[in-house]
This record gives sequence, structure tokens and C-alpha cells, in this order.
Amino acid sequence: MFPSSGSPTGRRVSHRQSSRGGGKEGGGGGKLDVLELEEAIDDDGTVWRVGDLGFIQYHIYPMWPLKVRGLKLTTDGETTACIDFFGRTMTSVECALSDLRRYETLFPKLYSLSISEMYENAIVDSVVAFREHHELSERGFLEKCGLVKTKESQAFEKFLKEMDTGSTMVEWNRLNKLFMTGGKRVQVEDERAGKANADGGRKSGRRDGSERLKRKRNT
Repeated sequence: MFPSSGSPTGRRVSHRQSSRGGGKEGGGGGKLDVLELEEAIDDDGTVWRVGDLGFIQYHIYPMWPLKVRGLKLTTDGETTACIDFFGRTMTSVECALSDLRRYETLFPKLYSLSISEMYENAIVDSVVAFREHHELSERGFLEKCGLVKTKESQAFEKFLKEMDTGSTMVEWNRLNKLFMTGGKRVQVEDERAGKANADGGRKSGRRDGSERLKRKRNT
């Protein structure tokens, strides 16, 4: 079982229902036992959405990185999160929403812990997923996770290189290239601009060719 936060019944939690609807019909009463959500806001005002990353204390394990796979509201007013743990062997469980902690809040304190190879792999995988989820440049990632000071950014860069198994830095550099101008949306705009320039060049080439043909006929 997950450690309980001890939140009293009736705690303030706001919800937005998933457009998928869903849920299980209860016994003879036909009541909805589970309602799928797109997002939920916990007691402290933290907004959780499907796809978000965070950390959780699970059994005897240290704070472990996770991804929210789903959010549910039961008829007793309890909000639960379906989460996937990062690591080479992905594990999925359900927990109370209040057990989750924001990824960017705890990451600076937890990423460099030398606990085990499994933990280090989970951290590296979560870093890549976090950047992709938020479409962050390298600078954007450092800012969001509070690693902007020179000493902190250098320590993180050293960590990445030490964890590199041949693919880590390749993946990191791929994300740097993908999000170097601010994310996918900007990249798409750049591609459209490039296409427009190419189309303009072809049209210009056709006009030049027509002018040359006219001059040749006149001579």
C-alpha cells in the first residue's frame, strides 16, 4: 500500500471530466463508481493532468519518478492517480492524488542521488520524457527545474555524461535540435517558412525563364 497523506474526508479537490467519459456501473443501483478525469486540483492548489511527471514515495523505495497515466474520481469523493514508474521495467500502480509531488520541485534534490543503477536509469528516462512532454529546450529545462546557476548547470551536465550509456547524450542532443528554437510549434513554423521560400524561388525561376524566352523571340 502507498503511504497515506491522512487528508480528511471532504478535502477540496477540483476536477475536469475527461471527454472520454467512462467508468464502471455499480451493483443494482446503477451508480457510477469511477469517473475518468482530464485534470484534478489537490488541496494545495496543485494541478495534475494526464501525462504530467512527478515523484512519489513508494513502500521502502526512495522518491521515484513517475508519469500520470490517468486520473479517477470515485463515488466516495476520493481522487486517485494511475501512475507508471520510470525504469527499465515499467511498473504501474494506483495511488491517492495527494501522494504525488511535482517533478520540477524535487528533481534538483533527487537526480544526483547514488542509490542504484535502476534509480539512475529511471532518472535519465524521466528527464527525456519531461523535456518532450513540455517541449523544452535545454535552457528551458534548466530554468523549469531550477538549475540555472552556473554551478548547478555544470553539475547536471556532468551527471548526464556520467550516466551516458551510448544513447543518453544522443537523445539529449536530439531534443536540443528539436526544441532549440522553442519547441515543435516553432519548428513547424520554420518548416512552413522554408516551404514558402522554396515555392517563391520556383515561381521566381519560372518568371525569369519566361522573360528570357520573350527576349529570345523578340531578337
